Amino acid sequence: YVEWNTGWSTTTGAVNNQLNDNKKDGIHITGYYWENWDWNPFTGKMYQTLYVPNGVYELSMAAFATYDAEDSYAYDTYMYANTSMAEVGYLSYYSVKVWVTDNTIEIGLGMPVPSQNWVGMDNVSLTYLGDSFEMYQTALEELAASADQIFLWDRSAPIHSDAIEAVEMAIQDAQWVSYVDEESIKNAYDNLSDAIAMAMTSYHKYALLHSALSELKTALEDCQNESVRDDAQSLHDKVQSAYNRTELSNEEIDILLEEIKKTCLDLKIPDLSDASDENPIDVTGYINNPKYEEYNGDWTGSG
Repeated sequence: YVEWNTGWSTTTGAVNNQLNDNKKDGIHITGYYWENWDWNPFTGKMYQTLYVPNGVYELSMAAFATYDAEDSYAYDTYMYANTSMAEVGYLSYYSVKVWVTDNTIEIGLGMPVPSQNWVGMDNVSLTYLGDSFEMYQTALEELAASADQIFLWDRSAPIHSDAIEAVEMAIQDAQWVSYVDEESIKNAYDNLSDAIAMAMTSYHKYALLHSALSELKTALEDCQNESVRDDAQSLHDKVQSAYNRTELSNEEIDILLEEIKKTCLDLKIPDLSDASDENPIDVTGYINNPKYEEYNGDWTGSG
């Protein structure tokens, strides 16, 4: 990171994705590192896409993920290369192996749930391990082991049961695959990689829904339009029940997110039927963060 974050992108929308040198914990991050920080927990990723020859690679980086000033670590952030992931918490070096078959790797840190407010990485390296039969086996075995640990060991975050089942079946297939030819190993790797991507998408969607439910609860408590309160409360209870049962598909969650967003706005805005020149009604509630109480959240700029 000697040239700021040149070449890297972020989808987190954090306040200051920047260079810093104040993180020394466990190991020393040399000089500057790239951090993503916000008072409010965020979700998203810090990443870049590489175009490389096919084969097996090992990605390594120094990374950390914490959610308060006392360095209390939550292991819900991942360093990753495509769908090969390693959980990140306290500052340390993390590594994963990835088998590239389409000349493309996406690498970075992923925050699939809105519970992190400070992450960082530095000293990223990529090593080519070869394009051999033995390396294919190693990559598949490591992908299965990491998927087993991340998705099947005491996961508290909700993921659709179909996605978990797909990961379980893909892990079993990978463990029982006959290592006799490249095609069988590649098929098992691709199937497991697809299942991991499906599970991570579900994980992310449920996290967004959890955040939306919290916003809806707050909007109900601060209701400015009593005429919609009962319907809004019914929506909250219905969605909360479905959330608890992890029954919702990604498409259903997307629809509910839009419905909750509209309902929150309806709760914020007073009944407009009595508006007139003599009775103007303040609808500043349509504006997100009008007083900058959360720094520049919800505002964007260019130039």
